[in-house]
Amino acid sequence: MNISQLHTPINYSSDCALGVDVVEGNQTIAVYPNPTSNFITIDTPMDIDYIELYDLTGRKLNTFYTGFEKLPLDCAKGTYLLKMYASVLETKKVVVR
Repeated sequence: MNISQLHTPINYSSDCALGVDVVEGNQTIAVYPNPTSNFITIDTPMDIDYIELYDLTGRKLNTFYTGFEKLPLDCAKGTYLLKMYASVLETKKVVVR
């Protein structure tokens, strides 16, 4: 057997949101109601730049740039992840519909 004929497929995704980062310092993020039916409220003292909504396969469903206080959710029932971007912090919270 010639080693140059061996192939091993490698799958890689750079846009996957299945991990959970640690919130540093005393920064708190409240996401409610959880579970929800059509919207969520985000309460935090941080200045959020934007928020991304992911399903549990890591597929990005939506990006929100404004109106972070009350985000409309138009998704099927299930568990979702929010990825919040601020100047020095990125946090993920689970949202259950």
